[in-house]
Amino acid sequence: MNYYAVIDTNVLVSALLRPKSIPGIVLKEALGGRVIPLLNSEILDEYGEDLSRRKFSFDQRNIRVVLDGLVKRTLFIDAGPVDEYLPDPKDVVFLCSYHGKTERSR
Repeated sequence: MNYYAVIDTNVLVSALLRPKSIPGIVLKEALGGRVIPLLNSEILDEYGEDLSRRKFSFDQRNIRVVLDGLVKRTLFIDAGPVDEYLPDPKDVVFLCSYHGKTERSR
């Protein structure tokens, strides 16, 4: 059985910091194809920006491998409008993606 998920950036950060954690398992399942990531260009851009922050010291090659792996397995969606309040306005893209429609599958 496959699962579809909008994966928050913090999940990826935690997965790379602690690969054996629950977020690490989510990333492993996404890279393995059991979890199908739902993404759009805004989310992908946020992943790249946040994972490249100096404070994490992630190797750029590892970031590229993770992002390329996710993109290969992603169902790209077109985020739709949302009339809900979120404490962190940057998270609107994740909620929009959850409620969005399929843009294209790669």
